[in-house]
Amino acid sequence: MVQDNKADAVRLRPGQAVDILVNQDALYDRADVRRSIVYDMTEGDKIILSQTTPALASYHLGNSMDITFVHKGQEGPVRLGVNAKLTEIIKEFQLHSNEKVPALLMVGRTDRGLKTYDLRMFHRVKPGPMSRVRFILNDSEWPLMNLSIGGPSFNHASQQPLEVGKTYPAFIEIDGTGYAVDVKIIRVWTVPDPQRSRFQSVSAQFVNADRRLEFVLGGKVFEIEREQLSRGLE
Repeated sequence: MVQDNKADAVRLRPGQAVDILVNQDALYDRADVRRSIVYDMTEGDKIILSQTTPALASYHLGNSMDITFVHKGQEGPVRLGVNAKLTEIIKEFQLHSNEKVPALLMVGRTDRGLKTYDLRMFHRVKPGPMSRVRFILNDSEWPLMNLSIGGPSFNHASQQPLEVGKTYPAFIEIDGTGYAVDVKIIRVWTVPDPQRSRFQSVSAQFVNADRRLEFVLGGKVFEIEREQLSRGLE
């Protein structure tokens, strides 16, 4: 999720640790995020950063990416950033008088203010039987394989096929409170398992979740992750 941010006083600055959002893959519900540090910012919207981990390669040249960082605002931490294009991979950047390091040259309009990002959209957990989360579609409850703020993955009856790209009305219940929400079908696949031939696996995306539902989902995702970590589960 990306939103415009009006807090123009907050800026990128040299020495700042950042996360570069290389790309988002809605099809597989994931984001490619790589860490870096801002080395320098020059005239002409040029931003020089450390090479990422893992490293960006020549085939990334010309791609637009998002340079993001966490800012501790009055209402709590928020992730801000700016969109920029990777224009050069520098083999030897003069970091200090006696030190040369690999670096990245990106170009982005930092003077237009920053945007807010929510990378939690791609953080997925596996609800268990005690998680108190129910997902209902076509008047039937379907078992969740995993869940994020961005949407659910679930098993669905093959006899009632869902169409990729189509939006369906759904219902999600969290801790006894229900929320009506539309889901867009992103991906449908069949697991080659005779015992599960009656089901198809489905990945979907919430398309009209309001801030209240996103807040509740975020809290539930964190709660499930904490419980699983305490029990030594992935």
